[in-house]
Formats: sequence, structure tokens, C-alpha cells
Amino acid sequence: MRTLLGAAVIASALAGALAAQSARFALDVVYVGTPDSDRGRAFESFLRERFASVRVADRTAWDPSTVGEASVVVLDWPQDIKDMPPKHCPLGRFDAWSTPTVLIGSAGLMLAVAWDVRGGMG
Repeated sequence: MRTLLGAAVIASALAGALAAQSARFALDVVYVGTPDSDRGRAFESFLRERFASVRVADRTAWDPSTVGEASVVVLDWPQDIKDMPPKHCPLGRFDAWSTPTVLIGSAGLMLAVAWDVRGGMG
């Protein structure tokens, strides 16, 4: 009886630990970057393991009006000297953007330049 009770306690604790590991945050995340690259695939995999809904978009072709009810946008925008100053801003106009955003790579610099706000060059 004691062995059976011990096994039940261990099984219950293990089931709880596994459930906690598989739990995902109930957020709708949009990754905007280069999804066909190794880096983009790694970010997508990382986000899908942790969030309930993940959408992936190519930074160069994404239309910011499709953000919808996203909880957060993850913008991965590396600095490339041939693209300076940026000719296209993946998030659109500064005054029209209101979605919480996480900036990866050089996205802070690139957005500052594209939006002409402090933090850019010069």
C-alpha cells in the first residue's frame, strides 16, 4: 500500500511538471523577420514552443495593417550598410504604430532611422 501511494505521488508530481512545461502563454505573437533563414526558423521554433499563437512574416513584404489583434510583434531587422538609410519600414509610419514590439538585432537603430527619431545615425 505504501509503495502504491508513493508511486501515485511521484506520478502526480511528474504529470504536473510535464503540464507546466507544455503550458504556453496565451498571446498572439507575430515574428517579422527573415523566416526562410536559419535565424528566422530558430526564432519561429522558439516562439511556437512558448506562445499559443505565432504568425511569421517576411520583413521585406509584410503589411503592418495585417497586425490585427496581435499581443506583440517581434521585429528582427539586422543592419545592412547597403540598406542605409532604410527605404522601407516594416512597421509603417511611427504615428500609426501602437502594437507592443520587441526589437531584435539592429531593429532599434533601423527603426530610429526609418522613423527619424532619436537613436538614429548622425
